[in-house]
Amino acid sequence: MPLILALHSSSNTLGVACGPCQKTSKDILKVASFPIGKRLSNDLLSCVESVLPAKEWGRLKRLAVATGPGSFTSTRLAIIMARTLCQQLHCPLDGINTLLLAAHRFQVIVAPFRFERHFWLTQTIAQSGIVAGRYSINELNSGEVREWVIPSLMSENDVEQLEPRFTIQVDVEKDVIQLLRLSQSKAENNFHAPWNIILPAYVTSPVEGISR
Repeated sequence: MPLILALHSSSNTLGVACGPCQKTSKDILKVASFPIGKRLSNDLLSCVESVLPAKEWGRLKRLAVATGPGSFTSTRLAIIMARTLCQQLHCPLDGINTLLLAAHRFQVIVAPFRFERHFWLTQTIAQSGIVAGRYSINELNSGEVREWVIPSLMSENDVEQLEPRFTIQVDVEKDVIQLLRLSQSKAENNFHAPWNIILPAYVTSPVEGISR
């Protein structure tokens, strides 16, 4: 059975999920979270292998990775691994930002705004500030979540002007499952996803004092 592997490392906890390329009643084979913090560079491989052993990687037909914003170094490590696997296995790679993943969790909370207007999600990123993205949910199209403004750094004064807005926290297990399911949908639709264009979505340069 062809598989998809999803990696989420934008926080201090690594999330790994694996499932078939096509959604079924058992569309998640295994999911796990690892609160490994700064040990990610040493433990990433072993954590992934605990979900899907290396001998099974040949079954992978697609990968998905969270692109941030969040911890730039941790996000970059997972993206490097995903890109390397996709290059070697000749398979596509879906990159999805963390706020868009969280927007799917907010479908119930933002129900009153589905037909009226867009909503904002904000997240505080350590050593960076507050990032915000703008989203909408189309209930007439199976609850499709659409991103109108990609996450960007904003001042506190600017954030106060955003309405309606909701503050998010990363929920790694829920978000990595959502990442897998979005990738499954893209696989079912034969969505073109070249691995070489996926990069960390950081809102400020990793070199202090240089904006991007």
